Amino acid sequence: MIFMNILLNNNMDNQIFKIKKSDTFPSLTISVGTKGSLGQKIGLNLSGVSAVTFSMTDECSNLKTFNQPCEIVCSSGGTIQYNWKPEDTNTHGSYLGEFKLNFTSGGTLTIPTIGGIKIKVLDSINKF
Repeated sequence: MIFMNILLNNNMDNQIFKIKKSDTFPSLTISVGTKGSLGQKIGLNLSGVSAVTFSMTDECSNLKTFNQPCEIVCSSGGTIQYNWKPEDTNTHGSYLGEFKLNFTSGGTLTIPTIGGIKIKVLDSINKF
């Protein structure tokens, strides 16, 4: 079983990643892993991953961001990160995102394996 934790818990509310309109920080950082025989979380070794991309859709399944490159922050610990671009957050609303891991063996893994990462772009008080 594959699990996913969104890092930066001080910005999380029921596992919804929140960011203000037009912001590009904080990055969306997740930790991917499996469970060991005793139920402990073990970071997924990403040394066999050749590329990681991020895609995001709006509530109507319209693509907002598609196959944008991500970085592997810690290959042994399973940590990956997407750095927002201004056009990713230029419209407030609710979105679903996912990471795609492409392995050197030819395999592909989509994270999360079920559903999507809930993302909320909040409207800004400053309209300028």
